[in-house]
Amino acid sequence: MYPPLPFSTQASSGAASTDIAIGDARLAKLEQQGPLRRLLKDVAAVKRERGITQAQMATEMDMSPRTLAEWLQGRRYPKGPGQAILRRWLSTYIPHSER
Repeated sequence: MYPPLPFSTQASSGAASTDIAIGDARLAKLEQQGPLRRLLKDVAAVKRERGITQAQMATEMDMSPRTLAEWLQGRRYPKGPGQAILRRWLSTYIPHSER
């Protein structure tokens, strides 16, 4: 009635192990980014508490509003220099003992 499919509908054990490996890699990456995600949540919380916009915050940090938006919305993660800028900004509004 219908022609045969050009691929197997049965999952092979090799494909399943590849899926598990990919899942393990994703989990490891999320665990690795845990402290960075916490930093971004803290920065967003201080921004909300101060009642400023992302544009105002970007101006205070002397950076592009687009870059900051990408970080705060979780589409990208800052590398070393960006993390340092966020930590420095955060330290001006949160005393060290509270973090």
